[in-house]
Amino acid sequence: MITREKEIKVLLKKEEYEKIKEILINKYKDFKTYIQVNYYYDTAHYDLIKAGHTLRIRQKEDGLTLEYKSGKRIIDGVRVCDEYSEDMSELPMRIPFPEIKEIPCEYIGNLITERTDFKIKEDFTRAKNQREESLDFSEVSTKVKGNFIISLDKNFYLGETDYEIEIEFEGESESLGLENLLTELGIRNREVFLGKYSRFIHKLNQFKI
Repeated sequence: MITREKEIKVLLKKEEYEKIKEILINKYKDFKTYIQVNYYYDTAHYDLIKAGHTLRIRQKEDGLTLEYKSGKRIIDGVRVCDEYSEDMSELPMRIPFPEIKEIPCEYIGNLITERTDFKIKEDFTRAKNQREESLDFSEVSTKVKGNFIISLDKNFYLGETDYEIEIEFEGESESLGLENLLTELGIRNREVFLGKYSRFIHKLNQFKI
């Protein structure tokens, strides 16, 4: 199955991660925390990451899924890519290169994530106090339409621990409300950073120096 993925990713400091998690848990009681493992594959010359692609098998409680991300690009701060996925019955040591089956992709390592998912399927309301000319304070609220999946990730790999938030959405109505959602969560830094696989490879290369 091939899907189009659209998401915002922001790398967080530990204290930012903890604060946002507290905000979301207090506001949305329906959430799920679980462990997932990404097993990464690439060629001997790392052709996939050089092309900006990711090939992995993701393990959750309900099984294994092969995931191949390609066509990655950033549009107005939103990460967009095409993702192919299929269920797997076992974890292999090598996988054929997605475009050239004769070239093998070897298993190179894994990244473990403690993930907390919040599925928001209602209007997200942002309220603030605004001072008017009369010097009275009135509450002004704006609504974020559409469906969001917010994932808070605590990642462990090669002796590192880092934190990030991913906000996944589908349509244009959701993208129009993203700024309000990020403001609600106190997220101001939208600097583009390396994804999980790229951070894993960056750390792996440090071991080879």
